[in-house]
Amino acid sequence: MPDNRYTRLTWRKRRSTKIALSAPRSALLLGQDHILKVESAIFAEDYKRFFFRDIQAITIKTNRRQIVWNGVLAVLLALLLMEGFLDAATWNAWRVTMVIMASMTAVLLVLNNVFGATCDVRIQTAVQNDILPPLSRVKRASKALELIRPLIVQAQGQLPADEAALRLRELAASKAGTITPAAQPNI
Repeated sequence: MPDNRYTRLTWRKRRSTKIALSAPRSALLLGQDHILKVESAIFAEDYKRFFFRDIQAITIKTNRRQIVWNGVLAVLLALLLMEGFLDAATWNAWRVTMVIMASMTAVLLVLNNVFGATCDVRIQTAVQNDILPPLSRVKRASKALELIRPLIVQAQGQLPADEAALRLRELAASKAGTITPAAQPNI
């Protein structure tokens, strides 16, 4: 387990897999010069370091996971309420159970919306492109990026806006197959 030189960037979050028993939990820790991703399964831990000087990009892409869960929970809530209230019998144990399950489903539905939009966060270095499962909500990912961005700028330096625009134009021109004036050979 990592020592005290790390600050917790996120809490452990279960990564989705096909087998629930072996689903690893993942957490992000912030070191002095790197981000540490810790994945722990039943009897093993796996560590990956992403040094600030090597990070090329961190992308946040929203997905439809929140909408899908809202739909699933809404359908389940409707079924539970119909089963609980459309039963012609008096208040029996079955009806009480359905109402309790419906209220728990309603709480999950509200929490899903309170936590906000879902996203997939990827971190790219020169040698790997990895997903960061603990940053699955846009709010949490944005807060983490606000903490990480100054550390990356401190390690790598900041690119001036005019130079960044020039590099983007060169990249677009190279993808289009044209030669920029600076890259033309002298004949």
